[in-house]
Amino acid sequence: MTRLTKKSLFATIVLLALFLTVLLRNEPKLQTPLINMEIENAVPKNTTIISNVPIIKDELKDNVTKGNYILQGNIVIPEGKTVQVEPDTVFYANRDAKITVHGKLIANNVTWQSNQAYNQRRYWYGLTAENNGEINLENCQIQDATTAVTTLNGGKATISGVFTNNVVGVSVLEKGKVKIQNLQINEGTVGILTLGGNTAINNATFTGLTDGLRIFHDSMISINKPTFTRIQRNTVRYLAEPNITITNIIDNSASSPTQIFDGKNQPTHLWQGKEYKTGIVSI
Repeated sequence: MTRLTKKSLFATIVLLALFLTVLLRNEPKLQTPLINMEIENAVPKNTTIISNVPIIKDELKDNVTKGNYILQGNIVIPEGKTVQVEPDTVFYANRDAKITVHGKLIANNVTWQSNQAYNQRRYWYGLTAENNGEINLENCQIQDATTAVTTLNGGKATISGVFTNNVVGVSVLEKGKVKIQNLQINEGTVGILTLGGNTAINNATFTGLTDGLRIFHDSMISINKPTFTRIQRNTVRYLAEPNITITNIIDNSASSPTQIFDGKNQPTHLWQGKEYKTGIVSI
């Protein structure tokens, strides 16, 4: 009996350890309505892909010639500065890397990706346009970021290309503005998240995501020709006091229902102590 009890205790400890391993693995946490971008510190091997190339850190004021570069820490493009990146440039982002644009960033056929080689989550912090900063991306690739592109506080972005394995593809927050034309967002949690701001989307493809679009309070958004494939939960989720128009949907997802309008049949929606009226939705 004692031997059986010890075996049972040992088995329980093993199962508990496995449960905690799964529970504490390095996955982003979701909140409503925003996504918490704080990534838990796992115990990664932390092997870098590349190390013997120029490092970009602190301020970025000059144009970037074609080549390979490492991004380190919070890199700021100051107000009044325009930085152009030559085609076929590849940026390898360290785990703490982020580019904050207060001036203007212009890139065509440029790649941003993680500089971490291990197989666990390896997110960096992406590109952010704020304080009237501007990001113009044409045929660009962004991978492995908490959010590939964020706009807020007057920041704006024009985007085309392919975003892969980001927690969020594009975030448009208060007073942000985004224009999307021919963008593929593949594998991740949310394709596009809006909370206020103004978003225009034409011909975007959402593949292998948890939710295609999460659209929240005070958002102004128009969407034409979105294509949804392998969406795990909802193509469009959570509408409360946005003004939204969606036309020409192509939905290849198996999920049903694919469009969830939280608050659609309620006169108001309460969030953080403030009441929002039900939005105007046209599909």
